[in-house]
Amino acid sequence: MFRPRTILIALIVAGGVTTAFAALPLVVSVSWAPLDHFECRPGTVVAQDKLLTPLLMLNAPYGGNASGTVHESATTSWSTTVHNGSAAALFVLRNWSVARSLRVLAAGPGTNAACPEFLATPGFYNEYLSIDLLPANSTSDGAEPTALEYSGYGSVLFHNGFASGDGITMATCTWNGLGHGYLRTTSSHITVEVPFSWNGTTATAKSTLEYVANYSYEFPGGAGTWSIDDLNLGTDAPGGGYAFTFTPCP
Repeated sequence: MFRPRTILIALIVAGGVTTAFAALPLVVSVSWAPLDHFECRPGTVVAQDKLLTPLLMLNAPYGGNASGTVHESATTSWSTTVHNGSAAALFVLRNWSVARSLRVLAAGPGTNAACPEFLATPGFYNEYLSIDLLPANSTSDGAEPTALEYSGYGSVLFHNGFASGDGITMATCTWNGLGHGYLRTTSSHITVEVPFSWNGTTATAKSTLEYVANYSYEFPGGAGTWSIDDLNLGTDAPGGGYAFTFTPCP
């Protein structure tokens, strides 16, 4: 169902290659404490696995083009492009551990956190793979997968598809085929869910991977209207760029 892509990709390296990027457990802030505060830290490890984990996910508007660059570290960047309704992602094969969450008292001022039951912590990775998520000519990103399997490995759960039109709308029907529309956006994170088994049950633990990515989109004139899902907008937004649903001109 999924196949590796060969579009990759510009890799810019200055100095040594960095094989890890920042990640934080997904926790909820409760209140500010001026002296001591509570933090969420991993306790006993209950599961470990090696899972495909997205580094950059990119959707092209139907009839248009998109490009994206993720800054994996201060010295390493990856770039790619997709076209005409297609979608693709750059994955890394990453070690994950899931542990029981401990709420511990830490000295100094800070924000008290309401800890989840489990914390997912990313580890080392050294293998990169670019995989198609949607074929060309897709008019909507609503059917985009949220997990996949490739070469015997499963993936974390990720969210890059269209859920609701909560972003801006790009409408080009009145342009009479002349000109193009352009949008740009930036993201600082992607939130994923790590599946694991524990005590005979299957569950997931969230983790937020922090790095900066830049996205650019091109829309053809005189084609129609694209409803846009801004994946950075909202309290539970997963992070990333834009997702689209297309309606042709009447």
